[in-house]
Amino acid sequence: MRIKYLEAALSQDIQFFDTEVRTSDVVYAINTDVVMVQDAISKKLGNFIHYMATFVSGFVVGFTAVWQLALVTLAVVPLIDNWSYSYNYISETSQEALSEVGNIAEQVCFFTFI
Repeated sequence: MRIKYLEAALSQDIQFFDTEVRTSDVVYAINTDVVMVQDAISKKLGNFIHYMATFVSGFVVGFTAVWQLALVTLAVVPLIDNWSYSYNYISETSQEALSEVGNIAEQVCFFTFI
């Protein structure tokens, strides 16, 4: 994967390296991106499989033990999913707004001291 990444970076026009990026930036980007992909594949994929197996096995046990309660729980799962999606959306929007406000405050402080 690192070789493919390097080939893609080196296939850019030479002007890209003159104005946009240094060679150390390319090496740093290759290392950080590959580590991020490895982390996603190893840790996060393993966690996803673990949590899905726990979810499914919990409902199997629930339906075999008390099927009425498991059916009610199954009806509530989409509501919980929608709530978590809404929470993530609000969190992302507030982070973007906070970043924008921070940039404005930084510019105000910079121009105040000049």
